[in-house]
Amino acid sequence: MKALICGAGKYTRSLLSRLGERWHITLIDRSESILTEMSHQHDTVAKAITGDASSPVLLEEAGLENSDYVLALTDNDKVNLAVARYAREKGVKHILSVVR
Repeated sequence: MKALICGAGKYTRSLLSRLGERWHITLIDRSESILTEMSHQHDTVAKAITGDASSPVLLEEAGLENSDYVLALTDNDKVNLAVARYAREKGVKHILSVVR
């Protein structure tokens, strides 16, 4: 299973600790140091990209269209909604977004 997770906060940390070996995760976050840390801690993280998750160019680079799941878990509602909207436009079947 392939999942694209935008935002490397507490929800992502908790989720990564529960996922099994079958998962291949791509993470997007603004903090390169957090991405590096999570990549080293979790074998399921196949790719980590530093940048703005609301960028369609970055989402395409991350492989959004080939993802089985897209999770928008940043601390910014506008970014989360933009990610979810773009994933829906590209036909991703499973989309989850946190909105406060």
